[in-house]
Amino acid sequence: MLVASVTGFFETALASGDSIVALATEAHLQAINARMEERGHDVASLAATGRYDAGLSLEAVDAVMVDGLPDAGRFAALFGPLFERGLAASTSANPRVFLFGECAPVLWAAKEYDAALQLEQIADDYASSRPLVVLCGYATDCFGDDRDAGLADVCAEHSTVLAS
Repeated sequence: MLVASVTGFFETALASGDSIVALATEAHLQAINARMEERGHDVASLAATGRYDAGLSLEAVDAVMVDGLPDAGRFAALFGPLFERGLAASTSANPRVFLFGECAPVLWAAKEYDAALQLEQIADDYASSRPLVVLCGYATDCFGDDRDAGLADVCAEHSTVLAS
């Protein structure tokens, strides 16, 4: 379900000339790339033209953390070049970058709840002033027994929430 949703999200972007970025777990990134290839998208060509960039969510999380919490400056230093490269490569009249991310979900799964919510807030602030469309990938089972409270906190940081 997740891979199909992300692929559809990315295909919408590509069809309109926009660029895509994935910061996902290794397993999800491999599955997304395979699905994109199955659906006729040349992932290597998209990457070569700057319309697709991908990285591992754990590495991205490590890059933005300072003393166990995400840092807005480090976030901008990491995401800024990804965003700018994607925006420059977009071919649409009103270029955008579509980002699928599993950075905050990785923190949440590690029970780093405050860090995950702070990362969501930093990302939201960053995206609010840019032509950036973000899709976060949380597994509903990562909310555990106290699912309702955690899920409500995470959902409050998103403009749209879709259940699997």
